[in-house]
Amino acid sequence: MLQAAREDRRSEPATGDRRPVWRVTRWVLAVLYVAAIVYFVSTEGIPLDRGAITLWIFIGLTIAVLGKGWRAWLWMILDWMPFTLVMFAYDYSYGALGHYAGGVMVEGSHNAVGFPLHIQAPVTFDTWLFGGVLPNAWMQQHFYVAGQSHWYDAAAILVYITHFIATPLIAMILWITNRRRFRQWVAVIVPLAVVGIATYMVYPMAPPWMAYQDGVISEPVHRITGIGWNRLGLGVAERMLHDGQALFNPVAAMPSLHMGFATMVALFFMIGAPWWRRVLLALYPLAMGTVLVYCGEHYVIDLLVGAFYSCVIILVWRLVIRSRRRRETGEESGVEGSSAGDRELAQA
Repeated sequence: MLQAAREDRRSEPATGDRRPVWRVTRWVLAVLYVAAIVYFVSTEGIPLDRGAITLWIFIGLTIAVLGKGWRAWLWMILDWMPFTLVMFAYDYSYGALGHYAGGVMVEGSHNAVGFPLHIQAPVTFDTWLFGGVLPNAWMQQHFYVAGQSHWYDAAAILVYITHFIATPLIAMILWITNRRRFRQWVAVIVPLAVVGIATYMVYPMAPPWMAYQDGVISEPVHRITGIGWNRLGLGVAERMLHDGQALFNPVAAMPSLHMGFATMVALFFMIGAPWWRRVLLALYPLAMGTVLVYCGEHYVIDLLVGAFYSCVIILVWRLVIRSRRRRETGEESGVEGSSAGDRELAQA
């Protein structure tokens, strides 16, 4: 632990000028920054492309290190460069895998790297799992009304869009408040993105709304993710979401990384947390999963695989951290090492 603490101190950037004028300047700019984000989202919608998200984060982090010297700014660039490059690579490869010969996506057609598209398999599994009922169709039959949006549709879109902002926002906050936790966050998010894109490559699978359009699902299942914006009076945001979704790979349903990242957020912050906080955190992936099924974005099997990936990655990460800690401290007790390791992982 002492060695880790020394490494953290060596990795911290120079604090630079701490004069009150710089602190006041940073706070004023931070308030203006938040106001600018609120205005942009209310008028233009949620930025879904990686370039826009990265730009907003870069501006925010620059404000955070303002007045602390060039060394602090360079440390910020060095810390974020690997994370940013991986996420950019993920986004671009994610879209590239959606290209099919002739633009035709039917059962058995092959993607850009030669793997066949699956449409029927998830329908069969979910129908079997729920006793002959497809959850997507059942939820839309009971809650969706064409041409109308309800309060739960507004709640659904707010939950859905957290997928695009939660991961980079958490990384940004952790970088500012606790560099060690930032590195831990990157250590679990990057592998999740990598295994997700690998699965999209070898097992392309159509989402429920596309299966309905192709006639594989007989009961109506529509893609209704954005209808809640109308309830909130943000029709421009709905158009932004529609345009952004058009850029993504439409047959990247397996696994659901919306569910994977939501589960990772919950698991990451559950470590060392009191029981009541764990319960609250668990509500996030449950809400995300409900929204994804209701809106026709994913099957239940997609959610299960996405959550499974996150569980495996967080488990491996914890085992690696505990093993390293035991080597550093010479502890032999697995129980003591586990409890102490959890407390160390949860430090913020």
